[in-house]
Amino acid sequence: MDAAKTALGAFLAQIKGSQERIGLVEFSGQVNNVIELEELGRTRDTLDSAIAALNANGDTALLDGVRTAYQRLQERGDKERINAIVAMTDGRENASSVSLNTLVREIQRQSNRRTGGDFLHRLWQRRRLRYAARRGRRVWRPGARRHRADDS
Repeated sequence: MDAAKTALGAFLAQIKGSQERIGLVEFSGQVNNVIELEELGRTRDTLDSAIAALNANGDTALLDGVRTAYQRLQERGDKERINAIVAMTDGRENASSVSLNTLVREIQRQSNRRTGGDFLHRLWQRRRLRYAARRGRRVWRPGARRHRADDS
């Protein structure tokens, strides 16, 4: 957790302007604390305090955290800014109420273009390939020839 705090602090320190909007979604076994997207000039101290107070607490609902962050970005609907989610975790996903497949479909449905879910789709594909590789199974990916999972 200390490494994540250090990385988040460094990330905020690199942002010199006050107009950029930054929010924070904290999660453990569930989404716990949400600092809404707001201009950094107004929330820098709040974000610094929230980062300092982060601690590891049980399970990891990473996908619920990503879902909440994505919903917040969509509520803003700001096409003039770069809309990005930086996800950091100290553990493996094990507690979300949404599956990776469902989250990918939700993002793809809500996106005007398919690109909204591309990152999550690539994550899902890698996970699927690793699972198959552990079991020595073949995996087919759309647009690709059939191959063994460990050939990718």
